[in-house]
Amino acid sequence: MRSGRIATAFHPGVVGVALMLLLAGVGPATAAEPYQIGYVTDLSGPFRDMYAPALEGFTLYVKALNDAGGIGGHPVQLNTRDDEFSADRAAVRAQELIQRVGVNSIWGLSVSGTHAAVHAGASKAKVPVIAMLSGIDAMAPPAKDFYYGAGTLFTVLGAVSGKLAAQTVPNPRGQVAVCAVIETPGGIALCDRYNNPAFRAQGFTVADTVFFPPPTTEFGAIAEKIARLNPAVVAVHPAAFQSVALLRELRAGGYKGAYIITNLGLDETSVVEAMKAGGFMEKTYVISRFQMLDDQGPELDKFRAAAKRYGTRMRLSAAHVMGWAAGYVMEEALKRCEFPCPSTKLNSVLQGLTVNMGRLTGGPVQYTADDHYGLSWWRLYVYEPSKQRYATVTDWARFESKPDVTK
Repeated sequence: MRSGRIATAFHPGVVGVALMLLLAGVGPATAAEPYQIGYVTDLSGPFRDMYAPALEGFTLYVKALNDAGGIGGHPVQLNTRDDEFSADRAAVRAQELIQRVGVNSIWGLSVSGTHAAVHAGASKAKVPVIAMLSGIDAMAPPAKDFYYGAGTLFTVLGAVSGKLAAQTVPNPRGQVAVCAVIETPGGIALCDRYNNPAFRAQGFTVADTVFFPPPTTEFGAIAEKIARLNPAVVAVHPAAFQSVALLRELRAGGYKGAYIITNLGLDETSVVEAMKAGGFMEKTYVISRFQMLDDQGPELDKFRAAAKRYGTRMRLSAAHVMGWAAGYVMEEALKRCEFPCPSTKLNSVLQGLTVNMGRLTGGPVQYTADDHYGLSWWRLYVYEPSKQRYATVTDWARFESKPDVTK
């Protein structure tokens, strides 16, 4: 697929030349004044392969929107910054966008440990922050003002993993279940407060959470630790490349139980390659809030058409779809806000926003003044080696932003 350029008003010197070419031009195609929005995420740190595809998907949406005439004739100017996997840099980059560029919102973000720092500065400036791949429960009731979620709220993801895990094991009663996650505030809450209690509610015997530092790349020892627990199911919640590495090590070591990956920057092709390298192609599951690439529907058709037209530097994945889905939220919010859409008005619009994404997910995104994440719909997929595709195991399951994990 040919290369496409991803963003405008790029801050020089924060990533390499290749990425600078990547982030060089989603700008206004007409003379009309643009909406100015910001995007901050990890583009040069250890999680860049997880967050860059979501940015590409979001940017595809912006390109297609602008080429269709923008919003009321006004294009959307996407201004991107690299947080380099640092909370301090994330906060500084966000302030650059707010103070120097004059953006009315900050989108994206990276690992959950960067969110509080970005939100603290943005809320003082009365600029809403809309997180995508990862999010902490400050967006759930009682939600903090100026902080919203358009992708994955870690605590909800924990509940989803624990509840849907019962669909991967014929009889979960008494079977051992393991939650493995990066050691961040969001990760700790995900496993200990939501995933593990949901495991117990399904009848599993729950082992202690397996934590590891965010930069971890070698998973041999971690795989051995998990294998010694003899689990029937392992739910993993790190970066996509870490999920893939752990899968490869576990399968190579002989583990043949259920392995559940969460759709956080997921590259489906890398998962298949890890299964092949580990020598076992069965029982690998994915939990996703949005459709995966093997699904069908008009919304995915539009996404594929945009990817073909504008190109991407990274191979298409579920992470791109998540970024594309956030574009629906962005467009509807700006449309209701109306140009020039000051940040305070945008924040008020977000507090009563409903966004229908069609078949892209199981129901609309809907925010209220007290709940900045709202209902979300999730489903379980399994890889079918005979068909070389991911197939749905469950229909869309609805979850509250503060899910009850005792049922």
